[in-house]
Amino acid sequence: TASRAGVTGGFSISAPTVRLDGLLYRAGTTLDIAGQRLSLAESAGAPVEIRAGGALAIGNALSTTSARDLAIYGSTIGINAVDNLDGFHVQNLSLTGTGAGSVALGGSVAITGDFTVASATGIVASSSLTIDTCQGGAFAGAVNLGSIPVSASATGVDLVIDSSATNAGDISLGTIGSAGGQALRSFRVTSLGAGTTGLININGSSISVAGGGSTGVSLDGHVVLKANLSIQSPGASVALAALGGSVSTPGTRYSLGINTTPAPAAAGGTVTLGWFNDNAGGLTGPVFIDTSGSGHAAAGTLTLLNNLALGSLTLEGAGKVLLGGPVRIEALGGDVLLGSATIANATSTITGTVSNSSLTVVTANSKGSGKVAFGTVDGSGGGFLTSLTVDAGIDAPSAQVRLN
Repeated sequence: TASRAGVTGGFSISAPTVRLDGLLYRAGTTLDIAGQRLSLAESAGAPVEIRAGGALAIGNALSTTSARDLAIYGSTIGINAVDNLDGFHVQNLSLTGTGAGSVALGGSVAITGDFTVASATGIVASSSLTIDTCQGGAFAGAVNLGSIPVSASATGVDLVIDSSATNAGDISLGTIGSAGGQALRSFRVTSLGAGTTGLININGSSISVAGGGSTGVSLDGHVVLKANLSIQSPGASVALAALGGSVSTPGTRYSLGINTTPAPAAAGGTVTLGWFNDNAGGLTGPVFIDTSGSGHAAAGTLTLLNNLALGSLTLEGAGKVLLGGPVRIEALGGDVLLGSATIANATSTITGTVSNSSLTVVTANSKGSGKVAFGTVDGSGGGFLTSLTVDAGIDAPSAQVRLN
């Protein structure tokens, strides 16, 4: 048990249970707390600060006896699970780097307020974990990761970020990749709410996972592209706003590329798209999707669940296009090519999956028109289309509709 600690050098504690009754713990160099459980036990529920001039590592699972905020500082930071075994959840949790080091997460984080990582060179997950900022209340906290790269230190790591509630919390993310040594196997982000759906601000230029599981990348909420974005999910599915929310930009028409082609001989991963609109102020620019299989394996399907307003849409790989209801693709002045980036080879089959499936494609505008091309239209997905409308502007320059 420690009521307060402040030392000019290193500070180390190792015990099965460590109880901190005070508010401020500082070490001039390293600070290391090891064991099975770290309890924040100051009785009034005041905020606690743990700070190290050098590396800071908390190997214990952490919880609190009263609802409170926790701020952790160190040149590098490592924490384990954050839970409510002592009766309460931490409210706001902030991890702030004070040097050129990363933040390592070794377990799930369950809190009732904001989760913030700042001034770190990377965020590295060592095991599959969930960051959850709502524990049953009407409001969820935000997840603020800024532009910090996120990755894993081992293979087979899945990361889930969930700020869903009646009023969901906003989420900000940087690049998702392999800067920490390995790529995540899957990455799922949810910020849905019956009252308010949260923003998922993508500040990085790429989301790249290792794939190999049933899920690759899933983003549900109001997804906002802050830069041109590439999503790589070899052989595993990608879903954007499939359960709710939208995809848009702040104004600049940033491009979106999705590639689910696997490296070994295997089928391409499926892609599912929800609503693409101007929720954040602007439309997404060109969207290029490649679901090609490798070797002689089949291409993955593209499922459209809602209307798409964007710069252009290209599906490479000739995968089947499944419609989950009435869908309108509006790419004014841009191409809609389903099956290939070459108009003559765009041969994707279009089919419905429900009884009210229909498709409207509009590329004509006052300055010209984009090209439209696709293959067979049938009922192989479980439902025939109730209607098919293509408007490429009969008098527009370069207007062309090709049925392959």
